[in-house]
Amino acid sequence: MASGRSIRFKISTLLILPLVSLVGLWGFAVSITSGEALNILKVNNMWTGVITHADFLVYSIQQERLVSAEVVAGTAPDPAALAAARGKVDEVKQRLVTNGWSADSRRVLTDEMESRLRNLLAAADKLPEIRRQVDSRALTPTSLITEYSGVADAA
Repeated sequence: MASGRSIRFKISTLLILPLVSLVGLWGFAVSITSGEALNILKVNNMWTGVITHADFLVYSIQQERLVSAEVVAGTAPDPAALAAARGKVDEVKQRLVTNGWSADSRRVLTDEMESRLRNLLAAADKLPEIRRQVDSRALTPTSLITEYSGVADAA
């Protein structure tokens, strides 16, 4: 004897378990994917807000160190090169401060990362004194390298 249930009910009953499983699987995939997407967004914010500018600051400091060494040695071919190098370092440092302490960057930085950023900026704050010593020719070539390297090493 046939049961009193309709064919529509029987087919719906057969499809419910696979559909519920599929919805559960989709939910699982979405939760994993969204977590990874948020991690990638955090890394991107950290990269664009801090790391890129810190790397460029180190590069700019190295360029300024080279020109400063030429000035101290008395072989600087272009006196305006030192001013340009210093201006570039100051510009990059300001971008690092602005982007590094932005709300997006601060959200993704750990306490250790914030501490390192503070150390880098504190080391970069020593640049005016280093520059004063370069201008007065008070640094030897070795001390010049040591002073500028201290700033770059903080990065």
